[in-house]
Amino acid sequence: MDVGIVDISSGIITIIYVILNFFIGLKISSTYKKQKMVEYLYVGIAWLGIGFPLIPDVLKFLFSFYNPPLSDFFLISLYAIFNIILIPFVVLFWLIALTRLFQLNNLNRRIILIGYAIFSMILEIFIIFFLFTDLDMIGKTGSIPYQVTWSTLSDMVLLSNLGVVLITGFLFARALIISQQNTIKLRGKILFFAFSTFIIGSIIDMLYTTAISNIIARAILMVSSLEFYLGFLFPKWLENYSQEK
Repeated sequence: MDVGIVDISSGIITIIYVILNFFIGLKISSTYKKQKMVEYLYVGIAWLGIGFPLIPDVLKFLFSFYNPPLSDFFLISLYAIFNIILIPFVVLFWLIALTRLFQLNNLNRRIILIGYAIFSMILEIFIIFFLFTDLDMIGKTGSIPYQVTWSTLSDMVLLSNLGVVLITGFLFARALIISQQNTIKLRGKILFFAFSTFIIGSIIDMLYTTAISNIIARAILMVSSLEFYLGFLFPKWLENYSQEK
């Protein structure tokens, strides 16, 4: 398989984005002891997992250099692990953290978490069932080597989980923005921009499949991750800036 300079650039920026997300997720998780808030651990794990859906693109890029003989079942199953199967666990960590940060009572927290867990479990059962009975219900390999086109069911799983993260993320950002404290207000604004930027990058990534559009989308997603890092961890220099305003 011939790999052009644009494809190489697309692959490299995708790898950088995944590594950046892993770094930010681990950085946030590692601060939970210092902050004495387990929510930081959960949010870090969740943000680390935000990069999972692009791991198949990283694998596709690496496979293009070595051309390994992979069956459709192996390829679709491998990609599905990162793009579909692991995502509900990532979102569950996110919801655990957010419901704690919102200080919901135990009953409401249980309703949200159990409701989401049941919904996700049903979808996971269908996904795993179809992996072994009807691969077309999960995705198909196309004319481009090592590329998988996801089915409506797979897209539904990914989009529903993405929707949960974004809706709750915007609600969290809004709760911070309406605060009377400048520091908290600024954190909320930065997080609002982070989720907005993430939506723009995700839409471009989903609607267009060229190498150039991938470069643009992943660059925007990288900006989103950096914004999330600044808004959630809020480094000391940014805190000092907000207090001067």
